[in-house]
Amino acid sequence: MPGTFKVPGTLWSHDLMRAKLRLYLVERRIVRLAFFGFCIELACMFLALWFPLPALSQHVGPLDLKGITRYSPLACGVYVLILAALFALWWWAWRFADSHGEETRSRVPLILAFAAIFACTLGLMYPVNATDLFQYVFRSRVLAIYHGNPLMLTPQDFPGDPM
Repeated sequence: MPGTFKVPGTLWSHDLMRAKLRLYLVERRIVRLAFFGFCIELACMFLALWFPLPALSQHVGPLDLKGITRYSPLACGVYVLILAALFALWWWAWRFADSHGEETRSRVPLILAFAAIFACTLGLMYPVNATDLFQYVFRSRVLAIYHGNPLMLTPQDFPGDPM
């Protein structure tokens, strides 16, 4: 029979072998993508434990990275390395997930599951780099409510303001 070859005890077709190989490769790609997700989750967990929301939210006023780490160059370096690792892992996972287009549908549930896990983990982290949002809000208040120049006036100029 053309298109078949004999394996002792069975008869295998090339199509069946291709299907099994394709299934094996899809499973292997999903495992590799899950590994990337697991590594990203470890980095997110480290950040959430390093900057816990419940403990740091008790502080009066918004904190930024230098306030939390008490101006430590080592802590700043570790933070930058973790962010660089997160971006590198994300880029590799994205490239890997995008490089094999035919099986993309099989990876969507895994990607969405990891996105939900990351969101839950990072929801427990203090918004370290969000102090600029407070500055934007207060500068808008200076302009809109107090009719002042937000570039000339500071928050200390309005001690009665709740912000």
